[in-house]
Amino acid sequence: LGIPGRAWQIEDNAPIVDAVIDDFGVERCMFASNYPVDGLVATYDTIMGGFKAIVAARPEAARRALFHDNAARIYQIACPGLRAMRTAAHRGPHPRYFVILIDLSRNWLV
Repeated sequence: LGIPGRAWQIEDNAPIVDAVIDDFGVERCMFASNYPVDGLVATYDTIMGGFKAIVAARPEAARRALFHDNAARIYQIACPGLRAMRTAAHRGPHPRYFVILIDLSRNWLV
């Protein structure tokens, strides 16, 4: 997501994120970061803060699904510990799901 040669901005990315979530459904989407590569266009906090702002109006259950629950379900992670989630993040997405962004390295509620 983003525009080449331009800093990451909510205004540029919100229409894409919202359209994907609306088209695929919350249950088939999750958030991730491409950090440190994303650091070329913004800080980690800017990008994650932007994604949190984009979905802020959605119900808490939807936000929890996008930032945590869907990843745990799709990657079949029984342990809620972050270490287990970080390991599972490297296995690749299940082909039935469209992954727009998943953040397993930090607590999404922070």
